[in-house]
Amino acid sequence: MSGSPGGSAEEAERSADPMEAGLAASARGAAAAALSHFLQAAEARPEAALPLLHAAQELRRLARLEEAERTLHEALLREGERLRVLLELGHLARQQGKAAEALEHFLAARALQPGNAWAQLYAGQQLRLAGRLEEAEEVLLLATSQGGPPALHARLELGEVARQAGRDEAALEHFAEAAALAPGELRPLVQQAELLRQLGRMEEARALFHQVLERDPGNYTAARALGQAARATGDNAGAEAFFRQATATDPASPWAWIDLAALLRDRGDAEGAAAALGGVLDRNPQQEQASVLLAQMRQQAGDPETALAGLRELERPGPWPLVEMAICERQLDRLEASRALLDRALALDPDHPGALQQLGEMLRMENRSASALAIFRKAAHAHPRNPWPRIGASHALADQGEVEAALRELEAAADSIPAGEAGVVAARRIELMRSAGLWLEALAAAREATGRWPGLPALWEQRFRTEILVGEAEAVEACLTRMPTARLEDRARLAWMSAKWAEAQWRLRDAADGYEEALRLAPQAGVWRYIDAARMRLLLLDIPAMRRHMRSFVRLEQPPRKGPQRPRRIPHTHLGQLLNEFELGADALTALEAIRDLPPAERAEGALAVLRRFPGSTAASVALMVALRQAGQLDGRGGAAGPSPIPRRIAQFWDAKEPPADLRPLMASWGAQNPDHEILLFDDEAARGFLARHFGAEVLDAYERAPSPTQKSDVFRLAWLYAAGGWYADCDDRCHAPLATIASPGATLVAHQEELGSLCNNLVGAVPQHEVIGRALRDAVAAARTGDSDYLWLATGPGCLTRAAAETLADPLLSPGARLGGMAVLGQRELFRAVAVHCGASYKAAGRHWLQLAFGQGGA
Repeated sequence: MSGSPGGSAEEAERSADPMEAGLAASARGAAAAALSHFLQAAEARPEAALPLLHAAQELRRLARLEEAERTLHEALLREGERLRVLLELGHLARQQGKAAEALEHFLAARALQPGNAWAQLYAGQQLRLAGRLEEAEEVLLLATSQGGPPALHARLELGEVARQAGRDEAALEHFAEAAALAPGELRPLVQQAELLRQLGRMEEARALFHQVLERDPGNYTAARALGQAARATGDNAGAEAFFRQATATDPASPWAWIDLAALLRDRGDAEGAAAALGGVLDRNPQQEQASVLLAQMRQQAGDPETALAGLRELERPGPWPLVEMAICERQLDRLEASRALLDRALALDPDHPGALQQLGEMLRMENRSASALAIFRKAAHAHPRNPWPRIGASHALADQGEVEAALRELEAAADSIPAGEAGVVAARRIELMRSAGLWLEALAAAREATGRWPGLPALWEQRFRTEILVGEAEAVEACLTRMPTARLEDRARLAWMSAKWAEAQWRLRDAADGYEEALRLAPQAGVWRYIDAARMRLLLLDIPAMRRHMRSFVRLEQPPRKGPQRPRRIPHTHLGQLLNEFELGADALTALEAIRDLPPAERAEGALAVLRRFPGSTAASVALMVALRQAGQLDGRGGAAGPSPIPRRIAQFWDAKEPPADLRPLMASWGAQNPDHEILLFDDEAARGFLARHFGAEVLDAYERAPSPTQKSDVFRLAWLYAAGGWYADCDDRCHAPLATIASPGATLVAHQEELGSLCNNLVGAVPQHEVIGRALRDAVAAARTGDSDYLWLATGPGCLTRAAAETLADPLLSPGARLGGMAVLGQRELFRAVAVHCGASYKAAGRHWLQLAFGQGGA
């Protein structure tokens, strides 16, 4: 049977001609043997380029890329095959992530033989990848005119050019023409289906992919794509079946294995995902995508060092591994090393989307929003179909207080990206409107968006975050039942949302359990979830558990920073300061722990008793307010009728003559919604004048001694409310309904209860000389005048107001009716019917928020 194909191959390899032997070894996949034969041929024919060209191709197969590059450059010095060597150099540079070099080689090949269709094709393809779409289209049209296989590929590339330019219908036409050129070819159908999938036209896409599988049951690409489509719609079982079909069709190809690993990771099967990736890396330790995904899994498990070590095994990492390494370094707080890795990635590809995105985010962390905006704009120009640069630009604009410009940026993104990816832009738009205090507009947008993209969990979270502010209870609960939960991170997201809703209803134990379930499912998904869990444990007086969550938070948080800073510690946080305050009153804390399991009404009576034993205890004051809320005793609206006794005037304070431009619309909303109220704006000079006219020297002295504008405003608001009466509103709050919505006729004091159980002082309404305001003013003045080193929240802010209210309630000299009857402490959702609180503003991004001033970085 010497005439058999196998016999011919063996005879060729035994041939005395090393070129024939090399070609035979290459045909059977024996790259090392083929390389040896081609190098022998190159020695035997020192003038010929062809043996070196083949040797370089085998070196590429063996992932010995630097040797392949040297070999090809040596081949250029020999005779013949110059066009093929240039094309091979282009393919090699592309494999190495050197986009600019690849383009240079392909253009050189085209210049060498302008009529060569393959050179036209590869040059056009690389021009497209470089974003030079008009040039790419011109070159590719020339390639299509020459017929043959290059014409088919060029027509497909023209479809990609049109898709990249945002001309989706033109792209579909090119793919259809390619299908007509080669009716037996399946690739045009696959690319057509892939574009339809990206456009959100799932049924059409699936139909085409199934058509491909019918014609070719072993079609790897179609099986993969159907798996991706199933995964996108939450059909995990269907996705796994298609991915496994693809891996069975071509076990050596890494892509379906990587898809399968990503699916298993998202389902919470880390072991299965690691096994799938391990197989890929066993076959090719230099496979970048598998290395990156494995590193991401290690990061999510809280082990960035191991993730980094794995990526360092790559001999010549391209831009994506370098970006992932930069993320690991940033997690480890090694910012200079992170920046250096991003610079390396951008040296390989100046327009790399991931590197530009991470660089922009790093600049935002450093409060360099203008520089970040420039980076995001560069990325958006290079990748107009990618939504993330536009989303990044919207964040940078919002940091500068340019909310309207940020919203316009997102509108521009919606016009340019595929319809199937527009949901992420809608989610950011809702978040931005909510941050700007446009809560009712955000609610309408969220409801419309979840109707259009019901399969996007991020949108349901944004809708939930908005419904819980101003929506009906039924609508909040609908978010919890309708959000897709195919991925592990989405199940964690749902656990967090359920806990947040329990907290809003003051079901604190349910909330604590829910937050901890979210952390168990996805411990790295959101560092601020540790703050939620710690807050619940503090309110439940479970101090060891609270400390455990705070330790995790300070270990994982990446606060904004410029230059070297000390490591973050628990006392350097808002909750840490409250923990210290609770523990300083150890006897009061012990007494509160003894009653923490009582029913709310009994616990309230117990907290009053503790407060009478330990006057001024913040822990007892907060415990009392929480118990009263849970017992339903904080309404204070009674059966009174008629107008509110609180004077119809609204005061605001900003220390400078001119508030920042982005605050002015928020401040103007108070007059717009309450035209029957007098609006008063005090700057530093006006506040001093008011205090001098209405109080003795002590109050003015306290104001002047206050070290920050925040503490000055704390002292001034209490003094103004006590002397004049009316409403005091912070400048970063937006009024979207009349105060009559929340000012009940019987209430002489209106405040609201924040998540910590304390009374927040950003919006307070009171009649003149109110007992609670008087007590709070007395304590705030004393703290400011003595230079009390207490944390300002405790000394003059909400902690001070809460203690004053609790002490008033605990005063045995006052009747129960006098103590509680005139005090309306609104729940957050009651307040939010009229007021959007703590809106985003440029002064906060610039480091002037009171938490940043208190801790020198982000607070918690």
